[in-house]
Amino acid sequence: MENGQEISLQEIQKLEVQVLSKFIDYCKAHDLKYYIAYGSLIGAIRHKGFIPWDDDIDVIMPRDDYEKLLGMTDRVAEHMLLASRYNRPQWPYLFAKCYDSETEMVEEGYDSGVIGVYIDIFPVDGLPNNIFFRKLHMYWLRFLYGMFVTVQKDNLKATTPLRAVLKRILFPLASYIGRIRLRDYIDGFIRSHPFSKSEFVAVQSTDVYCLKQVMKRHVYYETELRKFENLDVAIPSGYDEMLKHIYGDYMCFPPIEQQVSHHHYVVRFK
Repeated sequence: MENGQEISLQEIQKLEVQVLSKFIDYCKAHDLKYYIAYGSLIGAIRHKGFIPWDDDIDVIMPRDDYEKLLGMTDRVAEHMLLASRYNRPQWPYLFAKCYDSETEMVEEGYDSGVIGVYIDIFPVDGLPNNIFFRKLHMYWLRFLYGMFVTVQKDNLKATTPLRAVLKRILFPLASYIGRIRLRDYIDGFIRSHPFSKSEFVAVQSTDVYCLKQVMKRHVYYETELRKFENLDVAIPSGYDEMLKHIYGDYMCFPPIEQQVSHHHYVVRFK
């Protein structure tokens, strides 16, 4: 394929599987626990691979394993690099990406800097065991994310009157605090309850499905292997409970109009 040539969804999926394969090899070699998650997990259960219209791969890791990974290396294999707040001071996310450095991606509405075809890597963190403090924790987190996304490049469009009002209120405050200081504060806040000592846990490094992600830690006690394309990938033993909690009846296909990619980007080989 010529340098600078745009590539198709199927080619992007193949590249993402290559990134995932090298990431899994590294985790196995260093005894790091990971699980595929979200649409990728549905894909493994329902399709034994990608949901046909999906264009990304999501991985989650218990916080301790996530921190070990990022503390050990910036690279899981040749051309397969890790990007996070630990090696990129202006990194705009609270989670990491593992990417193919021989490709280049331009993603609409996001400012990741120079990065190639990637998989997302999210840490799973603990929550307060007391239900009142757990709900307080999550609602405060939603408020923090409300500020955080307003200072992301085009990441919160005022599509409703309520969202327009919230932008007007939150944007001046968020701009004053600054994106990086907000990111670092949120990162410290979500790490305040250790995963291994918490009865309830959640992926808190993204505002997607924020409240729906709260679940008991027993979901992650055991690991199973399932096929994802040509790979054997790890999934949590409580995958059914997890997916029903987030999506409801995840085995049913969504309406045809929803069977589209949620990302808008162009990928080229360098």
